[in-house]
Amino acid sequence: MGVREDKWKWVGKVLGPTDWFSLKEDGTLTTTVDEKRHEIWKALLPEIDHGLDREFEIDDDSRWPKLEFDEVDSALADTPNDKAPGDDGITGKVLKMAWLNKDFKERFFKLLQACVKFGYHPKVWRHGIIVVIPKPKKPDYSKPRAYRPISLLKIPSKVLEKLYKKNDQAYNTLTSTRAIWGKTRLLCY
Repeated sequence: MGVREDKWKWVGKVLGPTDWFSLKEDGTLTTTVDEKRHEIWKALLPEIDHGLDREFEIDDDSRWPKLEFDEVDSALADTPNDKAPGDDGITGKVLKMAWLNKDFKERFFKLLQACVKFGYHPKVWRHGIIVVIPKPKKPDYSKPRAYRPISLLKIPSKVLEKLYKKNDQAYNTLTSTRAIWGKTRLLCY
């Protein structure tokens, strides 16, 4: 068993069995995994209308500056090695090791360059895994609000977001209707 698998095994031991969230909002008990998932989703991730069902014009790509290798190097250097990966299992360390390979470097750079040039974020990279973790010092862990959802995103997506954010801050290339920035993350696009 590798270090990564071993780490998550210990997390499971510390947190105990996974039969959390047994109460529904009405006080009755959930009986299936699907019911638990539904209750968590309903309590922690309510539906929000972002007003993003609009058509957008494609920006003139001359607004996007040409991406350079050193920008990708910098974005990769700022990527932690041990953060939890997305569903592809690629960690920061793995991506950095792959970046050392000349063929991978050229292909990955061309992909990132095209993404930045056209302001495109590949749909497959936008998929994340939502994991719920217990909030500290909550009196009743049978309630969904005693947990906090986090999204595990793919590391290549995080690298691309860093490049977008750097360009957006320098050149204001994304319009406010297309990008909403959190403190360090692209929240929606």
